[in-house]
Amino acid sequence: MLISHLLLKNFGKFEKFECDFTPGLNLIKGANEAGKTTLANAITATLFLNPTEGGKELVGSISWKSKELPAVEAIFSVDGRQVKLAKDFKHGSIELDDRDSADDIEKWLSDNLGISSEEIFKATACINQGEISHIEESFDVIKDKLESLITGGREDQAASQTIAKIESRIKEISGEDGISGGKLEQLNQLSGEMNYNIERLNKAIANLKARRADLIQVEMAYKNVRDDLQAKRERFEKCQKAGKLEEIFVKASREFHDLEGKLADAQESLKKIKSLRDREQGIKGIESKDIKEIEEAEVNLNYLRPKHHELETERNEAKNEYSAYKVGQAYLVCAIAGGLGLTISILSILEMFMVVFKPWAGYGLLVSMALLVLGVAMAISRNQHRAYLKERFEKLEAKLNELDADLGRQTVILKRQLERHASISVEDLKRNLWQRDDIEKQIAREKEIYDDLLGGISVQDLEHRYEVLQEALEKVKRDKRDLSQFIVDEGDLARQTQVISQYEDRIKDLERERIVLRQQIESAEGGAELLASFVERREYLRARADKLLHDVAILRLTANCVNEARQNVLVSTLEVLNVRTSEILHRFTSGRYSKVRFDKSSMKFRIYSEDRGDWVDPEGGLSSGTLDQVYLAARLALADIVSEHKNPPVILDDPFANYDEKRLDNAMKVLKELSADHQILLLTSHSHYDRWADTTITL
Repeated sequence: MLISHLLLKNFGKFEKFECDFTPGLNLIKGANEAGKTTLANAITATLFLNPTEGGKELVGSISWKSKELPAVEAIFSVDGRQVKLAKDFKHGSIELDDRDSADDIEKWLSDNLGISSEEIFKATACINQGEISHIEESFDVIKDKLESLITGGREDQAASQTIAKIESRIKEISGEDGISGGKLEQLNQLSGEMNYNIERLNKAIANLKARRADLIQVEMAYKNVRDDLQAKRERFEKCQKAGKLEEIFVKASREFHDLEGKLADAQESLKKIKSLRDREQGIKGIESKDIKEIEEAEVNLNYLRPKHHELETERNEAKNEYSAYKVGQAYLVCAIAGGLGLTISILSILEMFMVVFKPWAGYGLLVSMALLVLGVAMAISRNQHRAYLKERFEKLEAKLNELDADLGRQTVILKRQLERHASISVEDLKRNLWQRDDIEKQIAREKEIYDDLLGGISVQDLEHRYEVLQEALEKVKRDKRDLSQFIVDEGDLARQTQVISQYEDRIKDLERERIVLRQQIESAEGGAELLASFVERREYLRARADKLLHDVAILRLTANCVNEARQNVLVSTLEVLNVRTSEILHRFTSGRYSKVRFDKSSMKFRIYSEDRGDWVDPEGGLSSGTLDQVYLAARLALADIVSEHKNPPVILDDPFANYDEKRLDNAMKVLKELSADHQILLLTSHSHYDRWADTTITL
């Protein structure tokens, strides 16, 4: 089974992350704290964690930003088919194509991965940073898995259940530590109690008469003390009640007077509201649309009247200016004189050609032309200005007429509204409106005061409470008169409390003494028959204890036999594991170490050293680099065997920290060969693995 695609949401430092994986060796590179270990944990969660059972395991992997449980999606390639898996740990949902049941999905993953639990996966195919040697922590579960490969799971399960039941039965008999807490200890305790009872019965039979006399005295003393205690308690309770009556009376009186004042204030507030409403009825109301129309008319009149005065003044000024402005007789005379002069000059010039030359005719012509042009131009200009003044006057006259029409309309509107509401002026109308608004505000204030006085309840409820308090006060007064003789100070109450406490202690002592005497008398009256019964029970308890000791011995022998049988079952599987681990280690160490042997009882493994000619413990006889090679070989061999060669993905989180250059090359060659069958995910922050990678993913 291959992982083709992975999508993470809110997982650790990844708010959203996705990448594609290929068959072979996938190199995942990133600096420190880039998220490599988070990615390895996410793949493990995708394969093994069940979101329907909660996400407690992922509390440490919650995204730093969203603070919500994560969601993961993965696409697996299985036998050439793409299968999508989605897990949402926030909503507790899991989906896998057409499978809905979480159990079915877990079984599908286990069947295709070949590894059924996260513990086995982390002990074999998943090596977290700095945890390559943690395989020994999971030897028990690995041993069970190896046994199941031989037995098919059924015999191994039966053996495990048998051993568990045997150990449970032994603990039930002997206790958790083999000494205390079991049935044997209970039987010993019962035997001790029997011995005590037998001894006590012997003494009780001898002292029977004395105990009967003592019991009579104790019974009498018990009755007298009980009667005295009852009387003292009754007096104490009455004294307490008398002391509380004054407090109750003061509290009830205060509430009564407060309530009385509230009722009076509420009634006064109601009177004010009624009076204001009567006043309001005498003022005629005005509809909001009428108010709006009156206000608009008043605003328009206030605007149009000064505008009319201003425009009328401007119109009068324009009229006067137009009436006073004339074309000008002087300019007309000048033009006429110029025309005559021009005519005479032209005739003179004509005469010059015809008769004789006259030098003044030319000058006269120029002067006449100048007078004519000046006169005509000024006359035209003055006439145009008069036309402009006339036009200006007419425009102002038209505007004034329009303004008169607007004033008339607004005056009619205002007059109609004043007549409708029987007001002589706008000020009178506003004054009525202000008075009505002021009365409504006063009514609202009084209603607020009234509601505050009632405190959310009705007047009837307030009056009912008033009557109840009145009756309660009368009752308290009567009780005070009846209990006047029991009024005492605090010191007397404290002394009574102390006396009652002493009597109660005396009652308890007498009760215990009475019970003991009755038991002693009952035990003594049983006599020899009860004594014989205790002796018989003691012998029976001793026999049961001997039987349980015999059962424990048989159970331990049975457990040893079953364990021996289980270890014998492991032999054939361990041979395969020894060979496979030795083969991988041989390739890792270039032939320096070629033999590995696993112990069938503890699963501890030892390495054969050619230099020493003996089997050595890896922890005590090898360098850290060689030790990492041994653990890596053991993990890879176990991954193949426990998965029944289903080639699960292998996750390596920077496992070669202790390798020198030669060891690293050997390891990468082996991993490259293994990547033909296994999908290998190598997470690192270094670049010396680049040449071995089939795919490189940068975080």
